[in-house]
Amino acid sequence: MNYVLYEETNDADPLYIHKADCQCYTERSPNARTSIWHDCYSLDYAHQLAEQLVKTKGCKHCDTCMDGAYVIDP
Repeated sequence: MNYVLYEETNDADPLYIHKADCQCYTERSPNARTSIWHDCYSLDYAHQLAEQLVKTKGCKHCDTCMDGAYVIDP
């Protein structure tokens, strides 16, 4: 696993793609009820999965471990 895709099930935030060693992922709260983290073996796969899961907020790269750019506009 090289990347993870963060999904907020209530669509409060955009989907976020993180590197697997990003502190947003490694220090996440295990008790979060509306958050799902999807393991992705490549950045391409993370983008493909995001296209399937995206709702209204779009998808972007994490600001902490990547460039923060939107890959799917809201």
